[in-house]
Amino acid sequence: MRRINVLLISTGSLVGQNLLEIFRDSRSHFYLAGTNCLEDFHGKSELDQFFLSPLTNSEAFIPFLKSCFDSFQPDLIIPCRDEEAVLLAKMSEKDPYLKSKISLTDAGLAEKFEDKFQSHQLCQMLDLPFAKTVLMEKIKEGFDFEFPVIVKPKKGFASKGVRILIKENQLKSLNSQKDFILQEYLGESQNPLSQMEEFQHIGFPLHFSFEEIKYSIQIHLAKRLEDSSWFIGRHLMKNGVSFEVERWVNPDLEQIAKDSLGKFHPLGFRGPLNIQLQRDRNGSFKIFEFNSRFTGATHARYLLGYNELEPVLRDQVGYSPFETPKNSIVKARKVFQTIGISSL
Repeated sequence: MRRINVLLISTGSLVGQNLLEIFRDSRSHFYLAGTNCLEDFHGKSELDQFFLSPLTNSEAFIPFLKSCFDSFQPDLIIPCRDEEAVLLAKMSEKDPYLKSKISLTDAGLAEKFEDKFQSHQLCQMLDLPFAKTVLMEKIKEGFDFEFPVIVKPKKGFASKGVRILIKENQLKSLNSQKDFILQEYLGESQNPLSQMEEFQHIGFPLHFSFEEIKYSIQIHLAKRLEDSSWFIGRHLMKNGVSFEVERWVNPDLEQIAKDSLGKFHPLGFRGPLNIQLQRDRNGSFKIFEFNSRFTGATHARYLLGYNELEPVLRDQVGYSPFETPKNSIVKARKVFQTIGISSL
């Protein structure tokens, strides 16, 4: 059986690194090619073929991708960043050949998942629990949030540009920001104000972040609804990165996973979808953003027994050559650029 040609877009990203870790266990079944805008990155030597990419937002990017597709003839194309997921979904709607090669479909939904305010509107329409969210330019009309609150870009990832505001004068200094949203503060620790007040007396640590608990639902929306699957994880976050992930069982999160599948599948979305959630002040789970791709915790989920690549390969290629790992791992921990494991 010939090897499966897989093309990773932005291989040097954290998502790309996670995918390379998974492919390593079944490397003989795949011919791997990857793009990246930097020539020097970790894992490049694991690729069979490399394409140096222009920047994603440049005019040269789409012609570059088309040339990669023509020369490499991939069986599967995997975007590793949100904007690439949207772009590839748009390209696939114009080219039936690409539609069978790209790991997700439906550009309209992919755009809504990339934009956090549009995600909020979509969840309101579908009656899915999403954090209270308003556009920053609408703040002058008034709002009913309690401090602390979160300010973040409408588009973005890895907590870039995200701020916690604890006072109204901080909000006033930022309310002219365009393309930003205001969101209710979520988290197991509902009192960052007390910690900030403590720092006013004892000083601020040189390196500091709020260590928070986050939950994620990684869904694969298959061509047939009954073939779809999901994994629920509990994450310990440090500096905006999933430091530790464990499989989590919770009936409320299970219901959100089922509801999301049942509502997004009829709208036409297929492929990987990551749903990020935290608890609100009342202890209820609320979604605060989506990613229509694999994530920086993809390899951790693989170590915990859920290989996200398998259902994508079955849908797009027709089969998966992976062997499901059999292990007793209960937690996966990421340290620097390597992933370690905790066993029973």
